Amino acid sequence: MVVRVTAAGGQSSGSASVVNNDFDAVLYARETCAEGGVQLACADAGSSGVSENLSYAVEGPVFIFIDSEGGNDDFSLSIF
Repeated sequence: MVVRVTAAGGQSSGSASVVNNDFDAVLYARETCAEGGVQLACADAGSSGVSENLSYAVEGPVFIFIDSEGGNDDFSLSIF
């Protein structure tokens, strides 16, 4: 799943969090949606049931990617 985030005026950073008890998530932010785009940040705790938290700099639109390494794909995403 990919979510495009546009910062509010004057915002210079953002954060995202994904939670699921049976979901091994990998969460990352890029400047573009295209493969090979500049990666701003990445979070991978490496196990199911762990919250992934990501902080990133905002200079324009940011694309938040949520990938799974297995488990139930139901999850909750919060973007701040």
